[in-house]
Parts: sequence; C-alpha cells; structure tokens
Amino acid sequence: MTDQPRQGPPMPGPYGGPPAPGQPGPYGAPPAPGQPGPYGAPPAGWQGGGAGQGFVQVTLQGNAFTSGIITPSVRLDGRHVPARYGENTYPVPAGRHQVDVDMQWMRTYGQAQQVIDVAPGQTVPVFYRGPLTQFSKGNIGFEKQPVPGKGCVWALLAVVAVLFVLIIIGSVASN
Repeated sequence: MTDQPRQGPPMPGPYGGPPAPGQPGPYGAPPAPGQPGPYGAPPAGWQGGGAGQGFVQVTLQGNAFTSGIITPSVRLDGRHVPARYGENTYPVPAGRHQVDVDMQWMRTYGQAQQVIDVAPGQTVPVFYRGPLTQFSKGNIGFEKQPVPGKGCVWALLAVVAVLFVLIIIGSVASN
C-alpha cells in the first residue's frame, strides 16, 4: 500500500465548521434554484429565502460519558440530520428554519425546539443540553445551556441519604 495524498474536495475544519468559500459543504453543494435542498423538498409553510445559503451550527453539549450513551436526535425543518456530540454544521438556504432535538431510550425525552432566521452567508449557533433524567425537557438556545434535571437528581440523592440515616438510627435504637 502506498501513501498517496487524499483526493477530492477539502473537508471542513476539524469541528465541522463551514467549508472554504466556493467549496461544497459536507452534505454536498447547494441545490440549484427551484430544486429541493439537501433535506428534500421544503415542508408546507416553509419561509425560506430565495438566493443565498447560510449555516446552522448545532452544538450538542456534553459527550457519551458525561451526558449518557444516547446521542440526541436532531431534526432540521422536520427532517432527521446526522448528529454527534460537539459541533454539527448544516448548510441551509437563507430563511427561517426550525431545529428540534430529543433523546430516545425507553421513551422520548429531552425535547427542545428553536426557530431561527438565517441570513445569506451567516452561521447561526444553536446549543442543546440533554437532561440528566428522562423526566425533564432539554435546554436549547443561542448560547451554552445549563444541565436540566439537576433538581430531580438531587431530590433522589436526598431521599436515599434520609433512608440510609433512618436505617442506621433504627438499628442503633433496636440494640
């Protein structure tokens, strides 16, 4: 096997940043006018702009060890898009878009949604943080998000601590 330089278009930055000017994005070149975009035909009521392309940068905060082994599911304008923890950059036509994120284990949880407006050439950052429990919603916004579900975890730990203390008091009192 010989070491040959990699052929093909240059890849975006190490964290999935926007591609170099004039280069196709990680999901291909922008569609021709009047053609469906990279996520298929726009949904009914979609208010996208005409010419121009922007980027939606969805950051899934945390990782598989700190946030659970379940990777959140991302939908852009109702269509599933590939996602991983960290930054995920998606080329979109200029206009209004909706980002939906949730997690699925025994049931769907951590639901969050954000409506964004993207101008031509603009990169709009969106941050999502999944909850610590299946009984909480996720947090989404334009800046880093706090961890939802902390209160539920603290309450559970408090109940366990109280039960532990009561067991010790009960065993000491019975002797």
